[in-house]
Amino acid sequence: MNSVDEIVHPLIREVFRKLEFNLDVEVGSFADVPATGTGLGSSSSFTVGLINSLSNFCGNRFSKRQLAELACEIELERCKEPIGKQDQYAAAFGGINSFTFHTDGTVSVFPVSDDGVHNMLNSSLILYDLGYGRKSSDILRNQSIAMLKAESFNKVKKLRELVSPMILALETKNISLVADVIRESWEYKKEITEGISNASIAELHEIALQKGALAGKVVGAGGGGFLLLVVEPEKREWFKKSFKLLSELKFEVSQTGSEIVLNDELT
Repeated sequence: MNSVDEIVHPLIREVFRKLEFNLDVEVGSFADVPATGTGLGSSSSFTVGLINSLSNFCGNRFSKRQLAELACEIELERCKEPIGKQDQYAAAFGGINSFTFHTDGTVSVFPVSDDGVHNMLNSSLILYDLGYGRKSSDILRNQSIAMLKAESFNKVKKLRELVSPMILALETKNISLVADVIRESWEYKKEITEGISNASIAELHEIALQKGALAGKVVGAGGGGFLLLVVEPEKREWFKKSFKLLSELKFEVSQTGSEIVLNDELT
């Protein structure tokens, strides 16, 4: 390959262009989840990670904010993806944060006090693979159109109003309150537009509740991908043994965000 323009993958191509990266390298990507359709922010995580690795390769170390801003530029402006900025900032910063997205395009990041919050979430959240993905851009475009109507727009406003209750639930380490917020948010979310939920998702969600889950929601845009469940820590293992309809994806909340784990400089 002689030119960046020959790179087919849009994210890789635009990152190379933005960084004016013209060295001969091979880019390899390895993940525990499919590349698209998961709702886990994998595309933004990939973009942040690629920017981080290539810039470090050239001796430039961007701050977490710079990584997030550059990733947003790549995905939203250069690749014209109909997405928000939350995934890029979550991938760059790591940890548990509250984000405020301002009308001028800037983003404020407010870390939620840790003090055991990560441990609480790691012991209470379970992620299950629904077995099929979806094209989030289609759902998000429909959502944008739906938000032109007052009813759907009000649902989104209701979701925003749940930020403060969630922060309180996390800071008080009250998993029951966390479940209450997730339960309420899912009810608002699936009413914004068609395709966010379906009969299969609704059935699996109901079965999970009957088995003892406190709450659940499909992560990301919805329509497929992964089902996130909240289960009391003391009931976690019993629940996992009784709910065998889906495959679990084991995970932990990252406290660091994107990081360079190996810098093997050539000599």
